[in-house]
Amino acid sequence: MSGLQNVKAHERRNQHRLGLQREGLETEGLLRNCQGIRIGTGVAPELDDIEDALRVWQNAGFLQTSHEDPSATSRQFFFCFQGDSLILKSEKCLRLFRQGEACMACLDTAAHRDLRLQAIKWTSRIHLANYGHALAHGTRQERAQMRAELRLRDVYKTRPGCLEIEPILKEKQEAYQLQLIKHRWQSIRMDWRTSRLQAYIDANIATLPLQAAREEQRDILRTLTSKFADAVEEGTVRQENFVLASRVASGELDGNAVVSCLLRSFMRKQERASRGIVQNSGKLVDAETLAELTYSFGRGQPAKALLSYFGISVKPASINFNIPTLPMFFMAHKSAEKLARTGVLHILH
Repeated sequence: MSGLQNVKAHERRNQHRLGLQREGLETEGLLRNCQGIRIGTGVAPELDDIEDALRVWQNAGFLQTSHEDPSATSRQFFFCFQGDSLILKSEKCLRLFRQGEACMACLDTAAHRDLRLQAIKWTSRIHLANYGHALAHGTRQERAQMRAELRLRDVYKTRPGCLEIEPILKEKQEAYQLQLIKHRWQSIRMDWRTSRLQAYIDANIATLPLQAAREEQRDILRTLTSKFADAVEEGTVRQENFVLASRVASGELDGNAVVSCLLRSFMRKQERASRGIVQNSGKLVDAETLAELTYSFGRGQPAKALLSYFGISVKPASINFNIPTLPMFFMAHKSAEKLARTGVLHILH
């Protein structure tokens, strides 16, 4: 290589240009460090309209299958944050650029159609997985709200995203929607699943039941989780309390009418006391259970005090001896009319 060629090669190097830039002698545009592409600023319009999808995909760990070409432009990228801004960079970033907003490698990655399609596909499936949990455990209101929110997502507004989501939402039976969501994930070939993808399926899809819970079960679950969340927030979580709650919820008390009645009556008493009502109520006690309670504890004053502590009032049994078809032996003396009626009935019997 001649001396002139060496000089020209040196002048083309970034080190030479940076030296000129420091001296203020650069004439063809200043070299700048590539900071990547800030999503939402108009530099990459192909990605700006799915910024929320990119954030969801990023939070899930950029789920992909292993059969996709690892050398493809759509896989040679990473995201990072600068404050609240999402930044896209190519793994082949040139680090320096002269014109525009980023280096050509980062710009090419952002403009790649497959990156956009991958983000839409996987984010749509992540949203469906979340909807699946609402179908399985959410209340009627929560399920309706999530369907409405799905149709407002940026991925739904794209044609590929709508094709992923709408066929499931348009099914009238929610149980079938749940099955379709599970099938959508479980149909991914095992040999294509990366360890990260398999971990996501194990944690979020495999745990979905085949049949959705009944409304009553959903309400019970919501109550339990709400109470647990309140206890965590207040710092009053006690393991034995939630073990007891789970055993009661699973029906272990159903076979013992006395204990079940005492527990439910006590909790009702506490709930009434929180509303300023201190009078006991026997609303949860039927005649058969009350008879079993009095048989177990007796009718004495100590037994009444004990049952009152659980919110159960034991009233004296009232027996009506006035049977129209029988003589009134014990009351005949009260009036001539009753005496005459008793005599007639006695003769007839």
